[in-house]
Amino acid sequence: MLADGGHVFVEAGAHRTVYDGCVAARGQGATLHRFHADRPEELRALLASAPARSPRLVCLDGVDSMTGNVPDLPALAAVGRAYGATLYVDDAHGFGVIGERGQGESCPYGMRGNSVVRHTGETYDGIVLAGGFSKAYSSLLAFLALPTALKDRLKTAAAPYLYSGPSRRRPWRRPGRVSTSTTGGARCSAPACTGAPAGCSTISTGWASPR
Repeated sequence: MLADGGHVFVEAGAHRTVYDGCVAARGQGATLHRFHADRPEELRALLASAPARSPRLVCLDGVDSMTGNVPDLPALAAVGRAYGATLYVDDAHGFGVIGERGQGESCPYGMRGNSVVRHTGETYDGIVLAGGFSKAYSSLLAFLALPTALKDRLKTAAAPYLYSGPSRRRPWRRPGRVSTSTTGGARCSAPACTGAPAGCSTISTGWASPR
């Protein structure tokens, strides 16, 4: 809907979910381009090359999911506004983490209330801000006194929580001497290990777990 068959400019290091959305827009007729957040002039050149009346959508993370870096949002927003582009900022990794609390705001769990837009001193003109409850806020939920049965249910029934950890505890153990069986599979002599090739799997860290 935001791309409207126009041109989409996605930041090169954007989270996979942002990129997947851009690919979906491309499947609906949009043209996809990539740029780097630390090169505003690169974005300017790409925007200038797009047809004058076509919709332009610039997509990036507010806080990078891997590095924690915050982009120069004022510079990128200025470039976008100069060419009539809408900025789509995914602040899922910034909500509850960056910024200071406003006057009168308090949270015993140390959560922060600012979005990356407010944190960088920007306005919301021409900016679509998206966030989620599966990052900082889900961590807050994990520390609340919820019944174990309910937390286990959330881990298996709510898709965002599937990426936060295993849905059940698994008995990890360090393998003992590993040898090759007559069938070509690896046998492990660790305590409580069945020794059968299908009984355990050895991974690169040197730990084994039952399948």
